[in-house]
Amino acid sequence: MQRTIDTVRSMEKGSLFLASTSHLPQRKMKTLTKGNPIKLILLFAVPLLIGNLFQQLYSLSDTIIVGQTLGVDALAAVGSTGSIQFLIIGFAQGLTAGLSILTAQYFGAGDYQKVRQSFVTSIVITVIVTVLLTIFSLTFVGKILECKHRQKSKMMLKRLSRLFLQAW
Repeated sequence: MQRTIDTVRSMEKGSLFLASTSHLPQRKMKTLTKGNPIKLILLFAVPLLIGNLFQQLYSLSDTIIVGQTLGVDALAAVGSTGSIQFLIIGFAQGLTAGLSILTAQYFGAGDYQKVRQSFVTSIVITVIVTVLLTIFSLTFVGKILECKHRQKSKMMLKRLSRLFLQAW
C-alpha cells in the first residue's frame, strides 16, 4: 500500500518516472571511471563479446538447420529477411541507447535513487515499444518484403537496361 502511495505522490509531483524504487534494497554501484582501465574495459567488453558470439552461433545454427532440412529456397527466404531484422533490431538498440543517457547522467551526478527510477522507466518503455514493434512487424512483414523485392526487381531492370545500352 505504501509503495502505491509513493508512486502516486511521485507522479503528482510531475516526475517523469513511472514507478517508485524506494522499496528496493540499496546496492553498491560499480563505476568504470576509477581503477585499472584495462581490467575495467575487459569487465565491460567480455559480456558483450560473449553475447555477440551467441548471436553468431544462433545465426549459424539457423542457417545449417534451415539449409539441411528445408532446402535452398527456404534458406534464401531466411537470408532475404536479414536486412529487415537488422532494421528492427537497430531501431530497438538505438532506443535503448537513448534511454541510457538519462540514467548515465544521474549516475554521473551520484543520484542513485534517480538512477534506479530511470532504469525502471526505461524497462517499462522498452517493453511497450517491444510489444508495438512486434505488432507492427507481424502486421506489415508481407508488405515490407513485397516492397523490398519490388525495389530489387527495379534495380535489376535498370542494370540490365544500362548493360544493354552500353553494349548497343
